[in-house]
Amino acid sequence: MKNVHSKIIDIKYNFYENLTLMEISRDMDTLSGTEITLTIKFLKEFFKDQLVIEYNGLYDEDDLVKYDEDIGKILE
Repeated sequence: MKNVHSKIIDIKYNFYENLTLMEISRDMDTLSGTEITLTIKFLKEFFKDQLVIEYNGLYDEDDLVKYDEDIGKILE
């Protein structure tokens, strides 16, 4: 990881009965693809089976690779 300080970082939690919604806000100027990947891996490992992931099955592997590339271009 680079020694870069973000300008904006905010983590909010909203509780709804048996569900907790977490929202992470981060400035795009210093955000990296590596940071996104590490955050997702951490959440998946820490919350394991408790994590609800938005996925409706509409995307195949090729689409996901393209979206990753597009996000990488945005972050450049």
